[in-house]
Amino acid sequence: MISLIGPPGCGKSKLIEGLRHHGYRPLSISQAIRDTPGLPPSWRVKIKECQEDGFLVPDHIMSLVFNWALNEERQKRGLNGLVIDGATRKIIHAEQVLYLCGADDQHVVNAFIDLDPLICRERIIERLASDRREGRARLDDSSETSIANRFVEYGVHTLPTVDFLRDSGTLHARSCRFITIPGTYDPAQKLSHLLAEMGLEDLQVNAHSADRNSKKVAA
Repeated sequence: MISLIGPPGCGKSKLIEGLRHHGYRPLSISQAIRDTPGLPPSWRVKIKECQEDGFLVPDHIMSLVFNWALNEERQKRGLNGLVIDGATRKIIHAEQVLYLCGADDQHVVNAFIDLDPLICRERIIERLASDRREGRARLDDSSETSIANRFVEYGVHTLPTVDFLRDSGTLHARSCRFITIPGTYDPAQKLSHLLAEMGLEDLQVNAHSADRNSKKVAA
């Protein structure tokens, strides 16, 4: 299983698209938030406010959503060959990922796209300007203020999480790896770098295999 981490606008979505072609299937935390059944209406209001204002969803909501989404995947196809974006933005989230995957004896690759947040912020502001010219509306990144808030959250919460995951990859090398992807690479180079770091065997992902006893890929 691969868990992607990096600043907003660093190219995670395009990397996920590339991984699709190698048999990996994406798990979007944003989509899981929309799909999770039984969330109280007040929670959904809070989620919408956080997304509009550029703040992270509260921990108790994220914990419930991630548990539900991971259980859904576990029951349908297992966790092997899964690529997740948005699950490890805080240390408490990363601990949950490592714990749940450890309980399944599932190897986790934490892939960090290392790109200067100032460059990423400029990209997102340019996208906002383009959306405004074209009359497109977005729930997130809908104002300069919400964009600024996202990068404050990244600096306060996600950067320390990157250090935590890097250390986890050293301490628990058998079950957890940490890979840094240069953010200046184009999408194809990011994909090639990640797959090369993971090893050739990871190109052989069969996301629909029902044979749990067959040889596992490293993620």
